[in-house]
Amino acid sequence: MRNIIRILFLVIPIISFSQKISLVLDDSLVHIILSTHNKYRAEVGVENLVWSDSLALEAQDWANKLTKQKCKIKHSYKKGIGENIFWSSSSLNPKIAVDSWAGEKKYYKYGKCCNNKTLHYTQIIWGKTKKVGCTKSICKDGAEIWICNYSPQGNYIGEKPFKKQ
Repeated sequence: MRNIIRILFLVIPIISFSQKISLVLDDSLVHIILSTHNKYRAEVGVENLVWSDSLALEAQDWANKLTKQKCKIKHSYKKGIGENIFWSSSSLNPKIAVDSWAGEKKYYKYGKCCNNKTLHYTQIIWGKTKKVGCTKSICKDGAEIWICNYSPQGNYIGEKPFKKQ
């Protein structure tokens, strides 16, 4: 009996932790984020991104820190992780954030990286990037910060974002 109780004490925290992961963003928002990213990736012929809870949790950690710092936008510069950040004065659908980053496509000309006007877009379409995890944080004034983290990161100087087919 004591062993069963000990096992329950070990299992309950694991179950609680796994539930927290699913609360970063609900499934409908994850679907919107993935489908919007993958639409732009399909346009250049690179494979779809898959969702990463661990990247979403890292993004949430950074978003929480930014919220505590009066929502001033700055990059986390975590080694090996690409990052796109979007600020909105009010609540929005995450498709707007991803579309905004991808809007830099108009400045993009296929070639070696990097043009400062296209870094958000090239991170979205970076062919070697396989996973994305995103989140949002709400500022005291109702503004939102959306962050997407990417792995492996893109935007390596001198590399092409993808191979043309």
